[in-house]
Amino acid sequence: MISVVIPVHNHGAFVEGAVDAFLRQTRPPREIVLVDDASTDDTAARIAGLAARHPAVRAVRLARNGGPNVAIQCGLKVATGAFVTAAAADDRVTPIFLARSVAALEAHPAAALCFSDPGELIAETGARRDHLLGIADGPAYFAPAALARLMRRNLFTISSNTVVYRREALDAVGGFRPELAWHADWFANLVLGFRHGACYVPAVLAYFRVTAGSYSWTGARDRAGQRRLLLDVIDVLRTEFPDVYPQIRRSALVPEMRLRDMGWLLGSPGHRRHLTARLAGRLLAREAWTHLRPMTPLSLRRGMRRLAGRATSPARGTGA
Repeated sequence: MISVVIPVHNHGAFVEGAVDAFLRQTRPPREIVLVDDASTDDTAARIAGLAARHPAVRAVRLARNGGPNVAIQCGLKVATGAFVTAAAADDRVTPIFLARSVAALEAHPAAALCFSDPGELIAETGARRDHLLGIADGPAYFAPAALARLMRRNLFTISSNTVVYRREALDAVGGFRPELAWHADWFANLVLGFRHGACYVPAVLAYFRVTAGSYSWTGARDRAGQRRLLLDVIDVLRTEFPDVYPQIRRSALVPEMRLRDMGWLLGSPGHRRHLTARLAGRLLAREAWTHLRPMTPLSLRRGMRRLAGRATSPARGTGA
């Protein structure tokens, strides 16, 4: 019923830990698809060993390195579960990640995905940091309109390492589209949430390893690539997903949410209309917040988040 897809490129030292974390789930997956993205370290040998020891592990090897999204797409082609999650080899999940996420999706058949509070795993120290979204007191389902209202008031990102997808819905939007590079997961999460709604579990169930040189870290520093992808994402939304694009525009959302996005949108005649007054204000506020945040006590930040979340009550969605 549940498939886990793990793309691996030169992360041989981490892959056994990732597999072990999923094998120890209170609700274990049917299969763990390990996609070796043409690694040059000992990844292939480690994956072969895991497949030999654990019947649930399936091994796929790519002849040419295509990046995480290509590897995930290849994994999705062979995965058979009705629910699927895509996990990085160096991230970690808690033992109840799949059980709580899938239970929410089973309780709300309309939802395309379930997400939870993000957690960070600091590579250098091994320390863990929880980031509580505070958008509901308990497990909740936000229908598309409720999710749009929430995101208009409360700026947050659905962290993809916390997401379990309904496989059929993910396939319908093209999965993790390689042409959208490091914004492919943001794109899929927003389109699915605004089309079908999303479940939320208010707990940290998965941890993202923070390392310099990661795919998203490198992409954020590629100025030309970020500009191109911003415009490409808007183009794909407008042309292929006209049912959800107006809501995303009204919700004042772009993948990066940095002040430079304003200049890029204004500088492109075909994309200026995406820059609403709400988005402009949000980008300016976000820029100011990057300077104020380090001086703001954590308790106050969490209180502000909870207040913004309560303004769009999860009762407008449905308690899970």
